[in-house]
Amino acid sequence: MHSMRGKKFRRSLLAMTLGVLLWPLHGQALTLEFSGLQGLVGNVPAVDALTRAADQWEGIFVNPITVNILTEMSNFGDSPAAAFGGGNLVLESYDTVRNAMVADAVSSPSKNINTFLPTSSELRFDAPPGATVDTSQVLLSDTIAMALGIPVDNPFSTIGFNSQLSWDFNRSDGIDPQKFDFEGIAVHEIGHVLGFFYSGIDGCPQGGATICSTTPGIMDLFRFEQGSAPSTPSEFATFPRSLSPEVGIVFSDTRSQFAMSTGFSGDGFSAEHWKFSGFTGTRIGIMDPVIAPGERPSIEFADVRALELLGYDRRVGAPEPAAIWVVISGLLMLFGYAQWSRRKDSYLKEEERR
Repeated sequence: MHSMRGKKFRRSLLAMTLGVLLWPLHGQALTLEFSGLQGLVGNVPAVDALTRAADQWEGIFVNPITVNILTEMSNFGDSPAAAFGGGNLVLESYDTVRNAMVADAVSSPSKNINTFLPTSSELRFDAPPGATVDTSQVLLSDTIAMALGIPVDNPFSTIGFNSQLSWDFNRSDGIDPQKFDFEGIAVHEIGHVLGFFYSGIDGCPQGGATICSTTPGIMDLFRFEQGSAPSTPSEFATFPRSLSPEVGIVFSDTRSQFAMSTGFSGDGFSAEHWKFSGFTGTRIGIMDPVIAPGERPSIEFADVRALELLGYDRRVGAPEPAAIWVVISGLLMLFGYAQWSRRKDSYLKEEERR
């Protein structure tokens, strides 16, 4: 009797633990596909690196959408850029986007702050003198629109790599100090495809304050002046967002703050990036605007949190290693209990025979 009860309990505990471990591996998932491959056909190491880069994002988000990315390696001419990535921008009414984000948050408690997004009549932006912000509309990538369930016509995404540069296609043994990390930069450019793609800061001409009108991007809904960022939901609903390139800016969800680039007329880097690590002393995430030869960047919490708030659904336990280790610890505890219970059952049987 003691033995049967022990076996049933062990089976139940095993089922619960394996359920926690395996649940994120089932169900819907983001799918990234590469097409074209001009300049990459026959380059097996490069194509393999692209696949690994896609695997990284697919292992984090589970939205049931397929993103086809036209991919190429070509001569960039006089451009010093290592790569580019992006796609189509969708212009939607702010109310449409806000309603989709609020509905998304209702089914995803981790995005609850989105239920406090201001209405169109409450939305305010600080902007440079002479600039006006159209708060009735918002620009977002077609990929984010798809993630939010907003209909999209003819979605298009593309990434490209500069064939004039030297690339390291295998990061498993480190990155050659004279070469660029192909996989790491592919992950970065896919980040642009997924949504790090536009800010109203760059919507006005470069080089100073001029009379212009700009449309905010979806990431701008979380962009606040450093030192004046919200710390409560009510502040998130009422504080003005900032499109001013002259001040420090952070991406804020009231709990976390991540410094952001302030545009070509600000710190010199396009505003859909985190603040350059050379300015902050630390790399905030894979969406740093600079990846130098020899560097091996990785996806960080900031990257995932931003895309999650914009509309993507994060796979349970990803990408935070702590969650995985909790499960592993549970399995180790289960194994230890099973060993102890087995010895106990053996002892009880021996006692019954006596």
